[in-house]
Amino acid sequence: MKTSQKGFVSPALIIGIVVLVGIAGYFAMSQQAQPLVHVPNSASEPSLSSVLDSDSSAQQMTQEVSSTSPILTTPEITSPASTPKTPESAFINVPVRIHLLQSTHPEVQAIMTQDEVRAMFDGPDGVNKRYWNQYGINLKIESIVKSSVTDDSGYAQAIVTNSKVSPQQFGGLVPDQSSLLALDFVVVHNFGNNGGGLTLPRKGVMLVPESSIKGSGSKIMTFGFAHEFGHILLGGPHFSNSIDPYNIMAVGDPTVYIPFEKTHLTPEQITTAQVQAKKGTPNLTRAWE
Repeated sequence: MKTSQKGFVSPALIIGIVVLVGIAGYFAMSQQAQPLVHVPNSASEPSLSSVLDSDSSAQQMTQEVSSTSPILTTPEITSPASTPKTPESAFINVPVRIHLLQSTHPEVQAIMTQDEVRAMFDGPDGVNKRYWNQYGINLKIESIVKSSVTDDSGYAQAIVTNSKVSPQQFGGLVPDQSSLLALDFVVVHNFGNNGGGLTLPRKGVMLVPESSIKGSGSKIMTFGFAHEFGHILLGGPHFSNSIDPYNIMAVGDPTVYIPFEKTHLTPEQITTAQVQAKKGTPNLTRAWE
């Protein structure tokens, strides 16, 4: 008996159709596929390389505030590394006289030598080279003298009894030999718990102790000279320790005191200090009356 071939579909034909359909589907899908690497779709969207190359320091991030933002930006912090070096020939020289107090009271009697004073001002880590020369200002020693005072008993008694020193008692430490042509630094032995120094701007006098609640030693005293001189140039208020604890005019917790690193000034402070220093003495001493 013979079998009819009508309506019969060859298996080879079926396989060929399936293969063709599969190939067509593959090409259709490949045309719609998305790239695995993200490409920025606008100029405002940063590429990965630009993000990695950007400076993401905390300081820059806090300073990049929109002009419409109500957040107040802090003053720019200037460090020695970012301040152009001023040649010595361009320094603004401010003459200073250093008084080493002589007294029968050990709380008042200065014990440091003239050589030690010169090293604190002109040594490699002194007032000038470490703190003020970088801002174009130089403290030039006019003289170092041994000076006596006649009214230091009240001050000495306050130190002995660990009491607060009054303005009048501090005033008793101002020597009669104060200069009219130079600023006067007065070195007193012990300041007790009365801070690390005191500036009397109207007199052009700065009191710097050999020992105080801040500590003792050459580094402490060197900063004391630099800081008190800053009050003559920049006025009375201290710089905010929370903004920049390394500012020359910043004060912080006296139990955590590293004054040797406090060398910064803001651009505004630098400008003000230079303007005041150029006035010269005695005009400089009356700048903040």
